[in-house]
Order: sequence, then structure tokens, then C-alpha cells
Amino acid sequence: MQVKNAFAYRLGRELCADMQKRALFETLRHGAKALWQLLPRTARFGKVAPGMLLAQRQRAATQGQRLVKQLGRSGINVVRGRVKSPASMLAKGLTAAPDDLLGMQAYVRNPAEVQAAMQALKRLGVKNVSAAGKLRPGYAGINIKGMYRNTPLELQLSPGRLSNAGQLLEHSLGYKATTEAPYSTFIDRFVGRSVAPRMVQQSWLTGQQPALAAMGVQF
Repeated sequence: MQVKNAFAYRLGRELCADMQKRALFETLRHGAKALWQLLPRTARFGKVAPGMLLAQRQRAATQGQRLVKQLGRSGINVVRGRVKSPASMLAKGLTAAPDDLLGMQAYVRNPAEVQAAMQALKRLGVKNVSAAGKLRPGYAGINIKGMYRNTPLELQLSPGRLSNAGQLLEHSLGYKATTEAPYSTFIDRFVGRSVAPRMVQQSWLTGQQPALAAMGVQF
């Protein structure tokens, strides 16, 4: 009996140590990615992955790079940009281009900058521009959607760098832990679901809903 207890204790200790190592790996990996996004930058679109809707996604990357430059001339710095991957579309059961095939992100500090972004998109030829404010645990921002040269796009306006870092952690370790953090443990998921949302709550959006609604942002 003592031998069995000793073996069980040793096995349990090794399993706990392994879980801690894996948790440390995933938390640090996604934490480093989030911190990297805090650095000043301008988005660049590289090669898109092969797979479904390849021609559309390649066109979206080209148009996204053009739009990033044009928005930059208007004083709006796009800090992140991506084209929806085949894996992401297949995971959602999509067979046609989603309304965020081209995704971009920029920071805004007040309602005036939100309005400036919406006006710039319209001026640059984006059709059917609409904006929706999203305030929930783990996410705070304004999503602007539209159609640019037959490419559906979404421009996410984030209220700040700290908030954005929290959103990235919540998305990877909480919302999509299964696919984006495959080695995650309950410790990682605790960080994603409980710690990261507190970073997101550092937002000026919560006190500006009436002003934003007046300019057409839906909540």
C-alpha cells in the first residue's frame, strides 16, 4: 500500500509540474504576442495561406495594403491587419467570403476620432459603412464594416493599447483556447477568462455611448 501511495504521489507531482510548464508556455507565448502588439507599428499584409477562396483572399491582401496607406495619409494608423484564413473559415462552416474577410485595427481616443475614421473610409470608396459598439467582458471597441472594391472589410477601433492587449489574451486563452492555445490548462484559461477582461475594462467607451450613438454607432 505504501508503495502504491508513493507512486501515486510521484505521478501526481510530475503531472502538476508538467501542467505548470505547459501553462507557463502558453501564457508566456500569448502574453509576448500581446506585448508585441503594444509597440508602435503600421500593418503590413504578407502572403495569404493557400486554400479556399484563394483569389478573393489575395485580392483582399492587396486592397488591404492599399487602404492602410490611404488611411495613413488621413491620419489613421492601422496597427494590425489580416485576411481571414481558410482554417478560420472552415471552423465556422463558411463557404463564402465573410463580412470581415479583410480585417484591420486602429486605436482611437475619443468619439471625434471614431467619426474621422468613418468619414475617411467613406471618402476612400468604402460602401455601406456601418458601425457597432461592442462592450462585453473581454472586448471593448467599435467595429466598422463595409465593402471596399468588392471586398468585405471590418475595421476594429480599439480604445487603447492596454485594452487591446487584454482583448488578445482573452481571445487566445479564453474564447479560442482550444484552437489557438492547444496546450492550455485551467491556469491559462483562468488568465484568459478572469485576468484579461480586467485589462479590457480600462476603456473610455463606457462613458461616451450617447455621443457615439448620435453619430450612428449602434450598441
